[in-house]
Amino acid sequence: VTVLESWSAPKKRADLHDRIAAQLERMEQTTHLGGFPMVRVQYPREMLGETTRLLGTTLVLLLVLLAFGLRSLRDALSTLLVVVIATVWTHGIMQLCGDSFSILGTLTPIVIVVVGTADAIHVILAYRRTGSREAAIRETLVPTLITSVTTAIGFLALLSARDVAMVR
Repeated sequence: VTVLESWSAPKKRADLHDRIAAQLERMEQTTHLGGFPMVRVQYPREMLGETTRLLGTTLVLLLVLLAFGLRSLRDALSTLLVVVIATVWTHGIMQLCGDSFSILGTLTPIVIVVVGTADAIHVILAYRRTGSREAAIRETLVPTLITSVTTAIGFLALLSARDVAMVR
């Protein structure tokens, strides 16, 4: 089977994969799809399913650890609320921009949870130390902004890596 370049867009590739799989299911023989084009369709689907299942478990475990570490259920819940809202908004913006789920896209919730949780902990601890929201934000703004910006730059650098097969 020869696939035209115009079918290499993720949505068209997934549609073609599904049509081929449907045709093969009608055959009397056992068949398996293989090769890099099939991996490029199936792997993001599997990653999305795994990420969805594991993210809930991770958030529950993180809530317990944060409540224990911060000694405050309210602070732990507010940390998770910020992380969940950021994850939902990020994926909403990605979908509005036409980004289909990709291998890189499935990593965004993990990165948001890690960076967002660390930043929120810094802000909470600064607030406890200073007793003022403004002082806590002033104290943590530059360090948390630097971590977020450098993480974003790292991911943006992957956009220029057109020859890296796993990013595509």
